Amino acid sequence: MNLKDKIETPIEETIECIEALAKIVKENDLGKLKISTEDIDIVIEGKRCAPPAPMPPMPPMGMPVPSAPATAVAVAAATAETAPVPASGNIITSPIIGTFYSAPSPDKPPFVKVGDTVNAGDVICIIESMKLMNEVTSEFDGKIAEIYLSLGKTQQALELLKKYNKEPFHLRHGLTVGGAMRWFANDLGYGDEADYWWMCGLLHDIDYELYPDQHCKKAPELLKEAGVAEDMIHAVCSHAYTHGSDVEPVEEMEKVLYAIDELTGLIGAVALMHPSKSVQDLKVSSVRKKYKDKKFAAGCSRDIINEGAERLGWEIGYLTSKTIEAMKPDEAAINDRLANL
Repeated sequence: MNLKDKIETPIEETIECIEALAKIVKENDLGKLKISTEDIDIVIEGKRCAPPAPMPPMPPMGMPVPSAPATAVAVAAATAETAPVPASGNIITSPIIGTFYSAPSPDKPPFVKVGDTVNAGDVICIIESMKLMNEVTSEFDGKIAEIYLSLGKTQQALELLKKYNKEPFHLRHGLTVGGAMRWFANDLGYGDEADYWWMCGLLHDIDYELYPDQHCKKAPELLKEAGVAEDMIHAVCSHAYTHGSDVEPVEEMEKVLYAIDELTGLIGAVALMHPSKSVQDLKVSSVRKKYKDKKFAAGCSRDIINEGAERLGWEIGYLTSKTIEAMKPDEAAINDRLANL
């Protein structure tokens, strides 16, 4: 069967044909392959014909790679409009659109993390496109300073957080709640909304550092100026319901954010008292013990945590266990990011 016959057959066979052509391009390191018939043109471009375009300088800020190696995030090849450029050094971009994998398999560590030294030719990630797993390699020798994933809305959210927050404590809290929200999105069956949950968690305290007396009163103004949609503004403001906001959490995502905001702070404080200073081996019983001590981390309201659990219909122990698990995947990446500020 020739190509024209393939094109006139059902779409499944056409896709198989295109995948076969893509494999030929990859295996032979071709720059471009173009095939034309009376009805259709097919153009497949290889890596060599799509170098990143020169990009104007802008502040470096990207999303930290989740430490859970099985995490996959859709990413696009960087463009001049979306890709940030480091103040010094070079940026490596994916030449293709696809699904990002930080590790070769779920039981293996990430290829790279912030602070690692790499050489030209080292594999830094895998991009899955058209059922093909494509290794992306470094073009340079150097040290990993930042790791960027989705360069669209998640990139803008991080820049927005840093615009109004400079203190490491506030940045850590935003990143921690964001990472936990992403975990809960996947755990509760909202995986296709994980970025949205992450952004709501990341930006929930956007106004607190500069405007503590106007918390969740100033946030709508700051978020609207940045073009944030009304549903996300509602979610951000709902986390302070009854203690600074009259916006009630209604959606499950909003209820989770309300419940874990104070709890992540308490868990983080308990972890610092732990020998490992980490949540990785933290037990629920350790948190529950400090939970009962109202003088410990007094700023973390137990009343709000209790109300949050009630809104979700969960027991406190269950909520605490889930939140500890939710904080584990991003802990190392957040520590690396803050250490490099």
